[in-house]
Amino acid sequence: STHTCKVMCDMANTADDCRSNYKCEWDNSFAGHCPADGNRTMCAPLGTSQAECLSFDGCCFDTAGCQYEADCAVPWCFVSTPRCKFDCEDRYLNIDDCNNSPDCRWSAEGKCHKACDKITDVNACTSTDSCEYDVPSSQCLPTCRAKYLIAADCNADTSCMWLNASGVCSPPCDGMSQVECFSHPSACMWDNNACRKTCAQMYQTVPACEADSRCLWDTYVGGCGPMCDFIVAQTDCSTQPRCGWRSWDSTCKLLCSAYTSLADCTTKDDSCEWANGIDPNTMEPLYPIVWRCDRPCPLRYSQQAVCDNDIDCMWDVT
Repeated sequence: STHTCKVMCDMANTADDCRSNYKCEWDNSFAGHCPADGNRTMCAPLGTSQAECLSFDGCCFDTAGCQYEADCAVPWCFVSTPRCKFDCEDRYLNIDDCNNSPDCRWSAEGKCHKACDKITDVNACTSTDSCEYDVPSSQCLPTCRAKYLIAADCNADTSCMWLNASGVCSPPCDGMSQVECFSHPSACMWDNNACRKTCAQMYQTVPACEADSRCLWDTYVGGCGPMCDFIVAQTDCSTQPRCGWRSWDSTCKLLCSAYTSLADCTTKDDSCEWANGIDPNTMEPLYPIVWRCDRPCPLRYSQQAVCDNDIDCMWDVT
């Protein structure tokens, strides 16, 4: 491997020198806040505490010599120049030291990151893994994934949602754009020009799943999935053991055998019929009669071989 000698963070005098070391970051957070008539070029934002000021090697002044009364409600903190320092991840390796730093925060992923609220540049905010830019408030905020590692904590925050399939915290579906919605196919789906939760995301038990007419428990994977009518692809329909593909109108429907009453069989799917079964031993209709819901033979099979293998059906050669 190739080894390169890098300048130490605190020895770098320019932003370019600082950024040449991947472990360093250029601290420009105190830039641009000084009075125009002051002989100082850099100072902290109003409201900076004395402890935070001293942590940046700054000087804390009282309010006696302020130019504008409105600006003098709190002490001023001045530093001479921006500086180069180790980034949060390389500066702190434990949660306490990280969170005690004014510019760092410990994330749910177990790493120390620059505190999102200390990032003022939009591009710098969105380029991190742990922060996102909130347009309405014009603030850089921590992502749901960075804030929570436990489902209960994530779901307790109304601005977040725990993704059951991937086990991470995410923004909720109902706030996503169409592009964002499609990027979370296991948890979100685009429906009627809005993003909503999938059945798999909403329900984890059979009773809860089957109580929603849009959902159906998938006995093959052991999870909640969409009702057959909401499945548009034949391949997806074929993977759900309780659904069947109707080739004549290219729709996915619940299997007729799922209906256990005459009313449901004859009203919920026009391709189902209520009929008695065949005794495999006598090849005669069952007696006593055992009513069941099934598709008529002409709709079940289009090839003689599979038709002849079903005792309920026979191939008409005429």
